[in-house]
Amino acid sequence: MQNQVDKDSFLQDITNIMVSAKSKEDLVSVFIAQIEKLYESTCWQEKENAFLLAFSNDIARVRGRADLMKAINTRLKSVLYCTHCGIAITEASTGNISMFLIDPDSKAAKDDDFIASFKNFSFKKHEKNIIRTALESDAPLVFDLEAEDTENQLPVFLKKNLLLGIKEMLSITLNIGDDFTGLFCLFSDIKGSLNAPALDIVKGVGSQISIAVANILANEQMLESENGKSFLLSVSNDITSCRNKNEFLDIVHNKLGKLFAYREIVISFINDDKKTHSAYLHNLSDKTKNHEDYEKRTTEKYPIEDGIYEQVLSSKVPLIMDLDELMKREFVPPYITFFYENGAREMLAIALREKNDAIGAVFIWLPEKNTFNNFQLNMALGVCSQISIGVSNIRAYEKIQNQLEEIDHYKSRLEEEKRYLQQQIETSYNGQIIGAEEGLGEVLYMVSKVAVTDSTVLILGETGTGKELIARQVHNLSPRREKLMIKVNCAALPANLIESELFGHEKGSFTGATERRLGKFELANKGTLFLDELGELPLELQVKLLRAIQEKEIERVGGKEVIKVDVRIIAATNRNLEKEVDQGQFRSDLYYRLNVFPIILPALRDRPNDIVILANYFADKFSRKFGKRINRIDDQVIQTMRSYHWPGNVRELEHVMERSVLMSSTETLKDIFIPKSAAQHQSTVTTTAQIKSLMESERDYIIAVLKKTGGRIKGQGGAAEILGIPATTLNSRMKKMGIKK
Repeated sequence: MQNQVDKDSFLQDITNIMVSAKSKEDLVSVFIAQIEKLYESTCWQEKENAFLLAFSNDIARVRGRADLMKAINTRLKSVLYCTHCGIAITEASTGNISMFLIDPDSKAAKDDDFIASFKNFSFKKHEKNIIRTALESDAPLVFDLEAEDTENQLPVFLKKNLLLGIKEMLSITLNIGDDFTGLFCLFSDIKGSLNAPALDIVKGVGSQISIAVANILANEQMLESENGKSFLLSVSNDITSCRNKNEFLDIVHNKLGKLFAYREIVISFINDDKKTHSAYLHNLSDKTKNHEDYEKRTTEKYPIEDGIYEQVLSSKVPLIMDLDELMKREFVPPYITFFYENGAREMLAIALREKNDAIGAVFIWLPEKNTFNNFQLNMALGVCSQISIGVSNIRAYEKIQNQLEEIDHYKSRLEEEKRYLQQQIETSYNGQIIGAEEGLGEVLYMVSKVAVTDSTVLILGETGTGKELIARQVHNLSPRREKLMIKVNCAALPANLIESELFGHEKGSFTGATERRLGKFELANKGTLFLDELGELPLELQVKLLRAIQEKEIERVGGKEVIKVDVRIIAATNRNLEKEVDQGQFRSDLYYRLNVFPIILPALRDRPNDIVILANYFADKFSRKFGKRINRIDDQVIQTMRSYHWPGNVRELEHVMERSVLMSSTETLKDIFIPKSAAQHQSTVTTTAQIKSLMESERDYIIAVLKKTGGRIKGQGGAAEILGIPATTLNSRMKKMGIKK
């Protein structure tokens, strides 16, 4: 209906009145009525024009939603009656409708159910309702809500208005652009108030409101873009500086919390087997942490091909999944069931990528549906890109830290082993050689002479005579004592490994050579190389050993480089090398090269005085070790030891004493556990007696005891107490035998 009186219609009415007038009074009355009608129409038109001009000026100053709402309420409600108004926007591609503006005067605006119903509203295919009808109309429309409700065409949010007393709704479509369509609505609680004049006014302001909404959306998008860039930059700066999981998770939690209110987050990674994935980081609620399956779900390995995870990994965009719909599937991954049971109803999943390869995914769990808008999804995708970089950095940092810890572990272990070996050397090879002067005097004299030189030493003697101890003594008295003495037991290594052990090998030089290894010659550089059991060295290696000693250079197995070495050689063997040379089992040139300074160690049976001294030393050593107190060795035990031939020499004596002390239960060692196989040698007692008289043996024994007590005869621990005779008797015997202190 038009508010302006049509000119032709007005003239036609005047003509009809003049023809039908019966009197002058009727004609005047009709003329006056028509003039009043013309005046009212002209006033309304002027008022409408003034409103549209003022509204246009207000719209020109609009910068945001609040400005637009103020302009509508200030101007529109001054010319027509309505309880409240609102603007909704519909996405053309999805049909989802969202609230753009809601009048603060609306009672529905304060109702949570109304907001939720509007938020969850979207068009269904072929669904008919008054919102679709309003959007499809080019002209303003007035709807009777009560009548529409009887035909079930009212969405929930409009039913809420009806329940609050609203009777009518006037709507007009807003043409915002290609992506969005708007709907401007006026509501009234009085039927007929939204009449023809109201339709004209709304039609007049519709285009102006469309332009204002389009401008506001454009400005908001620009602001969102700028804010998004700033947000992602801050995320990048914070994440790239992280070096541990907890700090990283706090940043991710805080940043995502600024985008949307989520409940829980899990960052999972594909495992090394490339077939399963596991939780790497998670921020979960107390309720979830208290669930009985919490430990299992956060540590278990899940197959990638579960219908969900593989879909997430292949997607280039964030995936939003309705958990109610997912739970209807025949198979649901247990980690989804777990979160569903703990109250999650929507899941946002975004793949994590490194160099375009999927390495894991971020799962965000929410208690409500339809939480995200496009801006939030884009920001979440950007944050997840930063998460990929950040987690990759953390994992690389953790790997480096683990390697450093492993290096520190091995370093500490090596240091401990070094300290242990040094302690072993100090305790076992501290230069203290036990024995009577007449037994080892000549040997020690020769050691003192050769130690200060770099001459090659060949130590000969039966097994157990202490060849390694003498070698240690030579090294410890030499200028090379600050460096290592490296020992190689030639008898303990397989023939095919001795060369590699001595000279080292290059990586790949033979099967099993997975890395380059230094040989004992290189390790002993500037120090001493002790070749024990040299007589066991194969002939083919004797040539290479001779060259290394003569030329002072070696080549690793599989290598081409000649390596100079400065090594002092000490060799030892219990074999008769001269006999081995005669039999062709040992190279004569190597023998003569090694036999520069031979030291021959006498067998223990040739050092009878040392037997008692060593026995007392070992008795004291093992007494302290086993927590016992042995003050003396019985005479019969000493006689038994002196009469035994000791084929194992000092080593055998040490082992026999260890067992004897262990078995002893008194302060006097009364039994000696010599091996039964040695019984056949007991006949040597007679032979030994023929060699030395009883007085000579007694004299030697008294001298040994006096040496042990430091020449002290009387008192506790004196020689007389050990021998079990009065001090006067001992003095008498010493005088008789020519023994002096």
